Amino acid sequence: MRYGRSPFAVAEQARQDVFRASSDTFTKVGREPGLYRGAPHAAYLCAGAWYENLFPEIRVEALEYFARHDIAWHSDANHVRSSQVCCINFFMPLRRSEPALIAALEPALGPITKIIPIENRDLVAFEWIGEADYLNEGIGPLHQRRRGEHCTSADAAVRLERPDGSIETVLIEWKYTETYSSVTQNERRRERLQRYGKIAFWPDGPLRRDLGLRLDHVAASKLAADDLNVRERRVFDR
Repeated sequence: MRYGRSPFAVAEQARQDVFRASSDTFTKVGREPGLYRGAPHAAYLCAGAWYENLFPEIRVEALEYFARHDIAWHSDANHVRSSQVCCINFFMPLRRSEPALIAALEPALGPITKIIPIENRDLVAFEWIGEADYLNEGIGPLHQRRRGEHCTSADAAVRLERPDGSIETVLIEWKYTETYSSVTQNERRRERLQRYGKIAFWPDGPLRRDLGLRLDHVAASKLAADDLNVRERRVFDR
């Protein structure tokens, strides 16, 4: 994954630079450049102030949520264009208000009657992996997984009810300005095929081998959603 130099990425970096230099949501330390590969880089916050990348009103809430659920922060959470932080900054304030969350989701998802708590009383879950190891990603004899690290984790997940009474779980993959190489390293390709091969491709999975699709984040999320739909129909309809 790279942060890219597309026109959108360049424009967003310039906007973030202005905001970080002028906003009182950053301390003096938070405005200082962090390190990237050992050298100062303006797009990064320093390690001691990385959490200032989070919206001030949710900083404590986000840190406590991640600690409570033992969720891994991405190694580049201190980058001003971090997709993980961007997703949390967008959805964590909304999960406090069901009407606001519905208003944000309906333009993309269509009519929603209500939001159903997906995790304890939370209306939105972050780095969500579900209850079972659907994609053969667990490590060791106990198939242990950690949210946000080395397994397919939905950036955000929401459970909702439609006007017809059906219940859906929505897995959200959130991107900001990243770009991905079309070339997958052989070692990673072998690992992904070992994990997902038997459940990814037709007739046992949703992907066609002849299309040359890469097993990337979106494809893995699709596999997780399909398997989740089959195994947990008792909880939701799709």
